[in-house]
Amino acid sequence: MIKLVEIQNEIYSKLNTEFPTYHIYVGEIPQEITRPAFFMQILPLSTITENQYHRTRKIHIRIRYYSPNGTYLESLEMADQLNEVIGAVLVAGDRRLIIHKIRTSMIDNVLNFAFNLEFEDSIDETKTYNYQNYDYMQELLIKED
Repeated sequence: MIKLVEIQNEIYSKLNTEFPTYHIYVGEIPQEITRPAFFMQILPLSTITENQYHRTRKIHIRIRYYSPNGTYLESLEMADQLNEVIGAVLVAGDRRLIIHKIRTSMIDNVLNFAFNLEFEDSIDETKTYNYQNYDYMQELLIKED
C-alpha cells in the first residue's frame, strides 16, 4: 500500500535535491513567502474499491513556483526544469508510478505545475474486513443413506 506521505516525501526530496536553496512549503501557503519558493499540495481525489483485495486511487499533485523576481521568464524556465526533475516516473516506496499528463499554467507570473496519479493499491484484509483466523476443517464425514 502506498501512503500519500511517501509520495509527498519523494516529490519534496526531488525538489530539495535539485533546488537546495529554495524554500519548500507543503500543505498550506503561509502569509509571507520567501522567494524563490515552491508550494506543494497532495489532494486525494477518489478511491474506488475494485474487490476485497484491491482499490484504485487517484490523487492530484500541485506545485506552485514563486520565482525570485516574480517574472514570466523565470517561471517559464522553471516549467522546463520541473518537467526534467519530476520526470515521467515517480518512485514511491517500492512502487513506480507513471505520470501520464502534466499541466502547467501561469497566474500573476506564478507557475502552476500539476499532474494526477492513478494507481492500483492493495487492501489489508486483516484491517478492512474484520478478518479472523479460523481453524481449518480437519475431516469431513458424509453419511450416506
